[in-house]
Amino acid sequence: MNTRSKEREERELKQLPRLYSESFLLRLLRLVEIFTSIATCSSHPLSMVQRVANPYHLSSLLNLLLLASPSVKIVVLKVLQHIVRISLPFEVFEEAVRILTRDENSLAYRILHKIQPSAKFESSMFLRFLFNYLVSLRSKMWSATDAESEG
Repeated sequence: MNTRSKEREERELKQLPRLYSESFLLRLLRLVEIFTSIATCSSHPLSMVQRVANPYHLSSLLNLLLLASPSVKIVVLKVLQHIVRISLPFEVFEEAVRILTRDENSLAYRILHKIQPSAKFESSMFLRFLFNYLVSLRSKMWSATDAESEG
């Protein structure tokens, strides 16, 4: 019994790099995107996406938006767009941002609290986070140290 469990554990450990590859992540996110897209046309969309659209999963999507490659970010944006169209309760988005920005050393925390845009979003942490994310992208795009080398 013990050798079987060790063999199984070794097999699973060998599969880990494949499961966490970017191509696997993209396929998984595309399935979620298709599912949320179908839910936007449903007569009961919230019942279809209640397992996907909870604060913890939304915070994971927002984290991917910050840390993943551009192709993953595009799919994440599509999923978020569908979830917003479904009219998910606003409190779910707010809680997702709270979860994402708990760690004061995280990039999400810095984006939410360190960037001071001219527009004010006191009533919504989610909108402030998205706006500050776009501002941070814009500043990276024009910064010689982040986007390109000088010369």
